[in-house]
Amino acid sequence: MEVAAFIKKVEQEYDEMPVGLLKPDSKFKEIINWSSINSVVFATMIEFEYHVMVTSEELNSVNTITELFELIVKKQIP
Repeated sequence: MEVAAFIKKVEQEYDEMPVGLLKPDSKFKEIINWSSINSVVFATMIEFEYHVMVTSEELNSVNTITELFELIVKKQIP
């Protein structure tokens, strides 16, 4: 899995987000206007697409797309 593919998945979740807006170093919470609803959307997408459960605390502990991506990859490794 590559960060570029992850970014595409995130962009697909948010229809109003222009394609190409997110970059690996983007602070996604600022772009997406972070809320508890968006936290649930992210956690659900991650669980569905990557079969990884991410807690709200974990989501709150990361800031950039790369940090979130690395968290998911780390959790996939048994």
